[in-house]
Amino acid sequence: MDPPPHDALIMALEQLYALGALNHRGELTKMGRQMAEFPCDPMLSKMILASDKYKCSGDAITIASMLSVNNAIFYRPKDKVIHADTARKGFFHVAGDHLMLLNVYNKWSDAGQYYSLLVWFTRILFAFTFVGDKIVCALLFNL
Repeated sequence: MDPPPHDALIMALEQLYALGALNHRGELTKMGRQMAEFPCDPMLSKMILASDKYKCSGDAITIASMLSVNNAIFYRPKDKVIHADTARKGFFHVAGDHLMLLNVYNKWSDAGQYYSLLVWFTRILFAFTFVGDKIVCALLFNL
């Protein structure tokens, strides 16, 4: 395996410094040690830690879980693009994509795991993605 390009390494260190995970000497801070406990991207772990101050940790963890799963949430078959786009509009949130993802998860969760598989497939969503998200969300809550 090749080492990462020098520029990519510098950018990563700058990002960790900006997030408060590294001090001016490049050492891990207390915040950095806390961030390292979460199995997700540093920006998402910082969001989760900051969410406690605003009493929205559950929502932050759910959003981080949704963003951490690599599967596509919305599937758009070529023969059903209009149907898929219509289904996606049902989750729209004026504040942006992160809250749209929270809407998707909450509506799936409210529908119930077993009942929702069929419902979500017919709405052009990957139900298996949400099973994975529920597992990721549970892992984040257990830390």
